[in-house]
Amino acid sequence: MVNVSEKAVTTRTALAQGFVKMKPRVVEAVRRLKNPKGNPLEVARIAGIAAAKRTAEWIPLCHPLPLTHIDVTTRLCQNGVEGREERGLPSEDGRLEARKMSAASGKSIKLLLAEDNPLVRELIVKGLEPFCDVETSADGTDALLKVVDAPPDVILCDYKMPGLDGRQLFEKLRARETTKHIPFLFMASRPDIEERLRPLVDGVEDFIAKPFLVKDLVQITKKVVDRLHLEKLQKRAKRPGVIQGRLEEMSMIDLMQSLEMGQKSCRLIVQHTPRMRQRGRPPRKTPPDC
Repeated sequence: MVNVSEKAVTTRTALAQGFVKMKPRVVEAVRRLKNPKGNPLEVARIAGIAAAKRTAEWIPLCHPLPLTHIDVTTRLCQNGVEGREERGLPSEDGRLEARKMSAASGKSIKLLLAEDNPLVRELIVKGLEPFCDVETSADGTDALLKVVDAPPDVILCDYKMPGLDGRQLFEKLRARETTKHIPFLFMASRPDIEERLRPLVDGVEDFIAKPFLVKDLVQITKKVVDRLHLEKLQKRAKRPGVIQGRLEEMSMIDLMQSLEMGQKSCRLIVQHTPRMRQRGRPPRKTPPDC
């Protein structure tokens, strides 16, 4: 084993390039913006930025990295489109700032994971930690005590556990006034879902069939986490329909996705205040009026 703890942190840049070959009539349609669904080059740019931010979710065994910037450019050529994407990996100061921003925005949601298999539990925690605050329980009884003591925002629960199983935990929590509103996600085999859970359990957010890929579980769970985070922003609003909060801690893509999930339409104004620049603070995004 090599000790790299004393190795200096350096700023790195990842560059990817590609070319999409097209027929001449397609190139001409793109050039003249004849697509009724909008500018395909701009759609490709936004998709490239979103893909860079979601790499850890879509590629197995890929851990998330904080990014200083994502630059996606496209160029229309005679026989296709040339694409170029650049990602910046920050120095140590930049990484600390990225962790602070992640903790301030995405980790406002507390998730309780009830799973008796320690290996599976560890893999799920690693996958979900970048997006929410994860607390774990090794069985249903421990999960019940933790929920009653400090209710989480969402529960991710295995069906088959020693002692109190997932369905019994769900029923006990639904019987309590203080915990019946907590969103619930079940992990179970497909036969258990279809025969023992779906027909008898009402009000479950989603069922995750075993065996599953961690990235798929993270993708399903993160949709609920994102929705709950959006609901928290809306509850802090001074009037209905207005999202407020420290929006400068959200990336532009995350903000757009939150608005889309909430089915909101708005005018978003991005202001660059000279005073903030002098202090070294990031540009301010004014709260959107939705």
